[in-house]
Amino acid sequence: MRRILAVSIALLLITTFSVGVTAFAAGGDAEIQFCVGDSVLTINGTPVMVETPYVVGAGVTLVPVRVITEAFGAEVGWEGETKTITIDYPGSNIVLQIGNINVSVNGVSSELLAAPELSAGGYTMVPLRFISETFGASVSYDDATRKITIIKGTPYADYGADYYVGEPAEGFKRFTSKKLGISFLIPDNMDVDTEEITQNSYSFSKTLSDDSISAISLVVYTKSGDNGAYAVANEDFAANKQELNESITQFDGELKRRIYGTLVTYKYNYIINCTYHSEINTDVFFENGNYLYNITFCFKLPDDNVANIIDTILGSVSLGEINPAVFGTIYRPGRSAYSRSASETLRHCSLIFPSYYIERANKGVVQYTNTLNGVVITAWYEKQEDGYSADDIKTLASTVEARQTANEGMIPVYGLTEDRINGNYAYEYAVRSNQPDKGYSEYIENYFILLDANKRAYVFSIQYPEYVFSEKARKDVRDILETIAYK
Repeated sequence: MRRILAVSIALLLITTFSVGVTAFAAGGDAEIQFCVGDSVLTINGTPVMVETPYVVGAGVTLVPVRVITEAFGAEVGWEGETKTITIDYPGSNIVLQIGNINVSVNGVSSELLAAPELSAGGYTMVPLRFISETFGASVSYDDATRKITIIKGTPYADYGADYYVGEPAEGFKRFTSKKLGISFLIPDNMDVDTEEITQNSYSFSKTLSDDSISAISLVVYTKSGDNGAYAVANEDFAANKQELNESITQFDGELKRRIYGTLVTYKYNYIINCTYHSEINTDVFFENGNYLYNITFCFKLPDDNVANIIDTILGSVSLGEINPAVFGTIYRPGRSAYSRSASETLRHCSLIFPSYYIERANKGVVQYTNTLNGVVITAWYEKQEDGYSADDIKTLASTVEARQTANEGMIPVYGLTEDRINGNYAYEYAVRSNQPDKGYSEYIENYFILLDANKRAYVFSIQYPEYVFSEKARKDVRDILETIAYK
């Protein structure tokens, strides 16, 4: 009798898994609504009779797995001997077991708040929130009506933006960007940094925390030629080994290939020991069709859970299609393309910048920002009616140096030095700016250049984040200044 019952349950489970799998397009939009205790729920407005959802443990709602298969178009498998359930969905592979709180998502293990169960009627019941949010859906609860709503396919217009962030669950919440064709979990103590949103990127930082270091960033580019994820990751790895401050940076081995379900990634790690904090960084690259993705993780140390957090996030990545008409064509900034800047703000002065610098002019100064390493060059000019002489430029530099180094927290790195920049008289000095209240330091190099052609003094103040004050980064800036010319 027990053997017959087991066979009957297995058949019931298989039937439950297979009913309605093609009712909705795989990965398509869906809305599910029901009240706990009701045996009828609606899927995209259509009533469906199901095994009644119920609550267990600390408020965990269990639903029949058929809800997942019908609403999301997932493929479900059952292994009767071990009572193991597998759910496959684009970008996600979930493995659960009846009575077991451990779950595997794309090979990364974690614990559920409640284990899957067999109902009295022999139906497989799974945790609603965990499964739904792993598929990129949001789950909400209305106290007044006791109604649970699951939405897959974000109401982006309600947020005035392209993205959506789901409700927190088990330490994470799901971020979805339709424009960038990606959905993945982020820690529930992080939010989208709205000031950092661009056409092809998002940043996430901690909220309600004194940790201003930990952050995650996502950037998407149009692939250029044969430059896939491996080639770009390798180039980025080699560049960072040169450009980061060699005295405080430690790289963890070489570029590694890691597969999360169907997602093939290339990543590398490094630790930076700054003056006021230490941090671990992980750069990850992968591709989807004609697009290249780069997710960068930065976590303040000590934190023993960093590896698990990163694996959970990467294991949750779900990729969709990008609409080229909306996204446009955005190539990753090249390191070999250059153009001459001739901002009207600098009046008859021009320089040649690599293409990865962004120029902004504001109130008499021009800022050039290196989008790859964060170096900022701020430039302006000083004018005298009868022009500047070599002695005048030295006096100007000495005055500014004395005023700057008199400030608390400004530590001299090297003193005023006479120089020649592209044949022009110049003076330079450098300081380190300590900001203990903000938890970081930065280096500032100031160049004062007398442009012979018009006898004007041009000042260039270069700010280097502490982690990028390297010989290579400084040489790259010097190479830019050496292109100064009268226009």
